[in-house]
Amino acid sequence: MVSSACHQFSLPPTSTSSCGWTLSGGRRSPVASGWSSRSRREDCPVARPQPVLVNLPEKHYEGTNVREIHISGHAVATAQQFLADRPEEFHCLVITDPGYPFPEEIRGWSKDILHLSFHDACFPADCFDLADLAAVRTAITWAEGRDKLLVACHAGISRSSAFAYVIGCLDRQPEQALEIIDAARHRPNDLVVKLGSKALGNDRIWEVFLDWCRAYQIGDSQYRLRFIEEWGTKLDDA
Repeated sequence: MVSSACHQFSLPPTSTSSCGWTLSGGRRSPVASGWSSRSRREDCPVARPQPVLVNLPEKHYEGTNVREIHISGHAVATAQQFLADRPEEFHCLVITDPGYPFPEEIRGWSKDILHLSFHDACFPADCFDLADLAAVRTAITWAEGRDKLLVACHAGISRSSAFAYVIGCLDRQPEQALEIIDAARHRPNDLVVKLGSKALGNDRIWEVFLDWCRAYQIGDSQYRLRFIEEWGTKLDDA
């Protein structure tokens, strides 16, 4: 069974913010242009490569909290294509860039919607609004207990996969939650993962993620060393 435009996972069983967020209810012509945080520089301006649509196999598990999590992109229309096939079945966590229009067509196909707005970046810069602890905590609290969840960022690569992993850690070990992520496709946003680890009070969420990055050669050591040096103590004191 193949999901036509979305990376789908169902999870395995277990043994006001500066980012600006809004809660809204759901009610439908897709847009296109995508980007990837790891393929772009962390300075300004930001280059936007052409969008890529992918077909990825489904994985089926049974979970106890969030039973299904689907990772997708709203600007490459994978979220819209998926929801059109399964209307009013999923709650949606939508992450947009500040100033980027909300994909209104998603409302007609979704249940509850949580909208977060921040850039897909990990380092402070004058032109970036970063994820913060309040936004990540809001997403975690909102997702808890919603059994079917679609997480959609711009391209379905970085912010969405990071949130999917963190949310998956609500009721399972990080090693199990990592099964949500496809190393060939996803590049989880480091800052979201680090903040999620802090929000859930579980350092292993970050440590297991780093081990996964090393195992699949995700990113580079100098980038991650810079991230740890710049954010380590600041996030601990947040």
